[in-house]
Amino acid sequence: MFGEVFRFEVRYHLTQPLFWIGSAFFFLLTFLAITTDAVVIGGSIGNIHRNAPYVIMQMLLVMSLLGVFVTTAFVAGTVVRDSELNTEELFFSTSLTKTKYLLGRFSGSLVVAMLLQVAVVLGILVGSWMPWLEAERIGPFSLTPYLFSLFVLVLPNTFLTACVFFGLATTLRSMIYTYVGVVGMLAGYFLAGSLLSDLENEALAVLLDPFGLGAFQVDTKYWTVLERNTQVLELAGPFLSNRLLWLGVGLAVFLLTWWRFRLGLHETRSRRKRRAAPAPDLAASVASSAEARPAGRVSELDFSNSANLRRWLRQTWMEVVGVLRSPAFFVILGFGVLNMIGNSGVIDQLFGTPVYPVTHLMIQILQSAFLFVIIIVVFYSGELVWRERSFRVHELFDTLPAPNWVFWGAKLAALIGIVFSLLGTAIITGMGIQVYHGYFDFEIGLYLRGMLLVVGIPLVLAAVLALFLQVLLNHKYLGFLAMILYIISAPALSALGFEHNLYQYAGAPSAPYSDMNGYGHFVLPLFWFYLYWALAAGVLAVAIHLFWVRGSEENWRLRWRLARQRFTAPWRRVLVTLFISFAGCGAYIYYNTNILNEYLPDDLREARQARYEKEYKRYEGRPQPRLTAVYAEVDLYPERRAVDIRGRYRLVNKTDGAIPDLHLRVDPRVDAIRLDLPGARLELDDAEVGYRIYQLETPLPPAGEMDLSFEISVQPRGFVNSDSILQLAYNGTFFNSGDFFPHLGYSRGGELSDPNT
Repeated sequence: MFGEVFRFEVRYHLTQPLFWIGSAFFFLLTFLAITTDAVVIGGSIGNIHRNAPYVIMQMLLVMSLLGVFVTTAFVAGTVVRDSELNTEELFFSTSLTKTKYLLGRFSGSLVVAMLLQVAVVLGILVGSWMPWLEAERIGPFSLTPYLFSLFVLVLPNTFLTACVFFGLATTLRSMIYTYVGVVGMLAGYFLAGSLLSDLENEALAVLLDPFGLGAFQVDTKYWTVLERNTQVLELAGPFLSNRLLWLGVGLAVFLLTWWRFRLGLHETRSRRKRRAAPAPDLAASVASSAEARPAGRVSELDFSNSANLRRWLRQTWMEVVGVLRSPAFFVILGFGVLNMIGNSGVIDQLFGTPVYPVTHLMIQILQSAFLFVIIIVVFYSGELVWRERSFRVHELFDTLPAPNWVFWGAKLAALIGIVFSLLGTAIITGMGIQVYHGYFDFEIGLYLRGMLLVVGIPLVLAAVLALFLQVLLNHKYLGFLAMILYIISAPALSALGFEHNLYQYAGAPSAPYSDMNGYGHFVLPLFWFYLYWALAAGVLAVAIHLFWVRGSEENWRLRWRLARQRFTAPWRRVLVTLFISFAGCGAYIYYNTNILNEYLPDDLREARQARYEKEYKRYEGRPQPRLTAVYAEVDLYPERRAVDIRGRYRLVNKTDGAIPDLHLRVDPRVDAIRLDLPGARLELDDAEVGYRIYQLETPLPPAGEMDLSFEISVQPRGFVNSDSILQLAYNGTFFNSGDFFPHLGYSRGGELSDPNT
């Protein structure tokens, strides 16, 4: 019987699209990480072999962390599936023992989860054979690092997560509590990562990390290039302790699950009764939405916009209450609080100097929990969309006389409510941390502005995207997988050259806070980018309405036909308005960032820097006069964020020979510049990199002096960062006794400066 249950589990999962889509996703991700620099997993490869043992171990460890989301579907879904399909009694009425039942279910799911990681190995292996890779970047093939990574790094992680999720699903028969377990494990990982930044907590951090990434980093941080190219980790020290500890935890959880599990109809039915406890809430929602009325009075149904709005408010209230009444939500909040408390350890010192936990520093700490919060949003997006179907009341629910937007709008409102509940908890936690440190100037208004500007709006936009993916794909775990792709897409798109915030969903420029000026003018570009992406989210909301599933309409052809029917004139007008507004807003942003200002993606910036060094390195050792005196008049215009600089440099030849020419570098960001250099002729002006060469009519003799007068003007154009203007003013006024100025100075040939820093 064990073999039959095991084979059934393996066959079942191998016939599901989730396994093959997940395998393709994992394969392509690692394949691209090996063959290009556009995708980075765990860290850049650098100057070691692309198939080095260090790279293999690091990628498989990181992918085992990402695999948590799919392992949940395989392992926990196995147990919950029996309950949802009413097959428990069928299994429990046979001669099947609980040991064979549990081991068969668990081991079959574990094998499938490990097969997903085999796709990672194939991605690395196939990628390292690609002909376009430089031969010197590929090391000799060795099977040892692949086997070591699979069985020493990945298998313990997969076994641990499988045991925990299987135990939660078997005991509670609830996917939401299984998600709580996922969040708890990720919170432990994030907490260990924050502790790892302090050497005093390194040993504790290594043990607390359930995935072993901290132990891997500690054991390999001093490895040389040769060691990274040739050897694997030793099974000793902190790494071995970490592996044994969490293997033991996983085994203990599985044994506890086995001990508590009972085969029996009475137990099963009683558990199902407890599981169905939330169902009355849904029934109440159905009754409330249906607006009970006497028979034969159908004509009195009110379908006006105001009546539908009342239905939406009632349904939203039911959705929000359903979430807030769940103990699982408060457990997740607790994990979030622990995660933020762990991250708060970095505020004690700034460059070795103790600092007060002022509010803007606390906001930076809370921002670090962004990834943690978005993972919770991902889980609840699936839970809310599939809530009625999980209780099998969706067909009754979807017959209610209310438009689609009432139902999906209520779920979206509940998801946004979850976001702001988490942000509110974060603010309260931040104030608690301040009190603990003896600081009581809370600045609640700054908390609200900071969390809304920097974290809140992007999370709301992510919530819309998560709901859209759940509705469009109509598969809970594929929706999760698609959101994981979104989360990791930003660095990949940047590496591919699509780093502009116009391309990256919910992307916006940074908004640093200043005690002098607050968020200042940074709010304006944030407003336009958030408006731009809010309009895009509106388009997604229209798509949610069109493809919202009601009843059993899960066939894609049927859904497409229904979407065309739902695309009535009012919705067409809404969509056209959103598209026009979206395009207009994008055009305005493009005008500000790419027309009024020069937009330089990283690849173009690096190409310019490379050209600068190649063309002008020959002047590296060329004698140049030294700066001995500076006079400057600097006019700052804060209201316009502009600066005018007038000044004079005294240059002295302190070499033993005459100097025939003068090499200057002018920052390309300068709007207008006038240089007065008597007796000099401009021979070269490379405006792209700001390099100028002046030929002196009379070479400057040893100990000779000359004056360089200048006038510089910098005016803001569109969405410009005032920091760059202040930097220009500072660097143009003071000379730090070197031979090179970022905005106006002497170039010592091979020195390189990023004009956009």
